[in-house]
Amino acid sequence: IANELKLKKTYSEIRNGKIQNLFNQTNESYYWLGLIATDGTILKDGTLKVELCINDKEYLSKMALFLETILYTYPKYKSSKIGGKGTCRIKIKDIEQGIKLRNLFKIVDKKTYNPISLDFITNIEHFISFLIGFIDGDGSISKKGYISIDCHKNYKPIFELFIHKLSSILNKEDFTILFYKDMIRLNFKSKASKLLKNKLYELQVPFMERKWSRI
Repeated sequence: IANELKLKKTYSEIRNGKIQNLFNQTNESYYWLGLIATDGTILKDGTLKVELCINDKEYLSKMALFLETILYTYPKYKSSKIGGKGTCRIKIKDIEQGIKLRNLFKIVDKKTYNPISLDFITNIEHFISFLIGFIDGDGSISKKGYISIDCHKNYKPIFELFIHKLSSILNKEDFTILFYKDMIRLNFKSKASKLLKNKLYELQVPFMERKWSRI
């Protein structure tokens, strides 16, 4: 009928899913919250979007399974990311749960430049789970096995909180903070990097294997 009437078919990439699973107080939920804090977009209308390069399709499929939604892949020309071979994307709209998630982070404006709140994390296991997800988003691991995280300089209080929270299992000497241009970098030395890798197995959280295999 649509063809006969010469109507253009429309396609919605937004699918149903369960954002509420992010509030189930498990190590895995905190891990995905860490990834969303870096690589996720949470709009005012309750839309949650996470988009990664196509090489991370198998990894992001674990998040799709957790949120009970569908993972879609997009060729290079349809991708919202410049360069690369294409992307994989999760996109869920849930006004109630999406706004609840936005409020959890206390997002007011673009979180790239405006630090999120981590007041909702109350124990060390959940904190480390969140941090591992955060590293899989904005972190990198060198060939020598050292972790570093780069964010806008306004994230200095968040980096200081990371160090403070880890002080029960590591020393301040296990970290360094560097500033360059309008950015800040948190470096984890060898001991800290190895400890976090051990913790991801202990906490049984998903992780980006292509990164952590360097440690």
